[in-house]
Amino acid sequence: MYPLCRTCQDLHYQSQRSSYIEKHITYEKYLLCNYGYYWAYDRYHSLKEHYFKITPEYAYKMRKSQIEQDLHLIRLYIKFEMKMLKIHLRDIASLQSDEDKHVYLEHIANEHGQDYALDTVHLLGLSIQFERAVRAVADTSVLNQFFSDETVGTTYLEPECGTTGDESEPETRKLKLLRSKEKELEQEMQELEQEAA
Repeated sequence: MYPLCRTCQDLHYQSQRSSYIEKHITYEKYLLCNYGYYWAYDRYHSLKEHYFKITPEYAYKMRKSQIEQDLHLIRLYIKFEMKMLKIHLRDIASLQSDEDKHVYLEHIANEHGQDYALDTVHLLGLSIQFERAVRAVADTSVLNQFFSDETVGTTYLEPECGTTGDESEPETRKLKLLRSKEKELEQEMQELEQEAA
């Protein structure tokens, strides 16, 4: 009739009654369910032994976790790029002299690469002299080299930038690539859900 504590009743948790291998398997399952996070990926592959054989169910959970995390990160990256692009467009538009605009565009080209600076020039509808000035700037951006070498290419014959239908949502080639990757991940997620069903 009187409540007693777990210690008085000599009771134990399920985990306390489990063997080492059972605890290890539980931990492996936990890591596999969070496989998309770098910490879980590293911890799982740093384990000396793996007692749990990955089943189709956990292979699905692993891939789903990876796609969800990739989608989360790429959406944050798109938000960041949109914010920075709007700031750059606003700042350049506020400058009065062409010399100030040249200096600002040179800074953008050095920081973000020629692709980004050229897209900014075209989005603002600036004259050809600004485009020539941007092309003359040496590109030292590692991030731009990644996008240029693997996806965009090294030529700048026809800058592909525009708006997404809303004038308040400008778009550069980098944003197009990010949104394309986002759609690919969403499509993969749908296919994964269909296979699981």
